[in-house]
Amino acid sequence: LEEKTFPRFSNNRLLQYNYIIKKLCSSYNVPIINSFDTVQNSSNKNDLFENDGIHLNIKGLNLLFDNVYQAFSRLINYEGLLKEYEFTNIEELKK
Repeated sequence: LEEKTFPRFSNNRLLQYNYIIKKLCSSYNVPIINSFDTVQNSSNKNDLFENDGIHLNIKGLNLLFDNVYQAFSRLINYEGLLKEYEFTNIEELKK
């Protein structure tokens, strides 16, 4: 996004928000699904967005779904109940 036109929504600002959210989640031992990094670290990042460069297309949404599904699978058992899980290491959700 053009930072001069949309200063609150630039990638730099999003990185700042993401950093703050990660720090807060870590300090309160809250699991986080980091979709921003998933999209940014994708090898085909340019193929994940609509022509406007802002909204995810179907490929991007599928990547997001897979990311959320994997994290939820670690938290919820096959009956849909939360697993007994200690969040001593939030990074475990990323594995």
